[in-house]
Amino acid sequence: MKTVSVLGCGWFGMPLARRLVADGHTVLGSTTDPAKLPEICKTGARPFTVRIEPERPPGAGEFFRSGVAVVNFPPERRDDIAPRLAGQTETLIRALEAGGAEFVIFISSTSVYADLGRVVTEDDFLEGTPSKQSGIALRAMEQTLATADFDLTVLRFAGLIGYDRDPRRFLKKRAAANRPDAPVNLIHRDDCVEITARIIKDDIRGETFNAVCDGHPLRSEFYRREAEAAGTEAPAFEKAGNWKIISGEKLKKALNYRYQKGPV
Repeated sequence: MKTVSVLGCGWFGMPLARRLVADGHTVLGSTTDPAKLPEICKTGARPFTVRIEPERPPGAGEFFRSGVAVVNFPPERRDDIAPRLAGQTETLIRALEAGGAEFVIFISSTSVYADLGRVVTEDDFLEGTPSKQSGIALRAMEQTLATADFDLTVLRFAGLIGYDRDPRRFLKKRAAANRPDAPVNLIHRDDCVEITARIIKDDIRGETFNAVCDGHPLRSEFYRREAEAAGTEAPAFEKAGNWKIISGEKLKKALNYRYQKGPV
């Protein structure tokens, strides 16, 4: 059993902390919002308030004194996202190294890949330019973390679904959508938690994996099917766009993993 720090106990980090406690690990969980500390306590994890800012110590030094750290740190939506995330990454690395972290699992995103109009694998990391600024910033963060003095495994999650992130809510909010012929790349939260817990249990270090469920129906087909299930009208699709299909074969083979939920 290990001591695991989960940086970012939110939509994904909270159930992950709960699962790791159930697996017998000692878990330290962080949030930037002190009001969420009691919720972290309910998972069985020890709660900490941690805020990662450029050129400023994050505090809560004890939180970083663990052998394993799960860094669940999505970029903020702001104009200066790239330089800000770069500064936050340097702060984070200093805190992790000072705490003696040996193994870091970084939760990244498949937005680091460019829309290449084909199936993309982990080997396509640096080909082309990501379509979103968040993808560009995350690509740089991955590269910087790889230079630090700890073992690193990167998990690139596809679009997150499950529980309150129900595609049917999108249907209620949007009358129209783009890219009808683009394949969907999605993963359910339950699979995210299971995969991360498995990597910690099996101590899988120095790897990079795409995490995306099987099946990549076209957006028009996927949302039509979801609309029928919800008894509502599907959105109208306005224009085409670039696309990619994320391959999850490497993870499935390495972990002998079968996805629990998601499109087929």
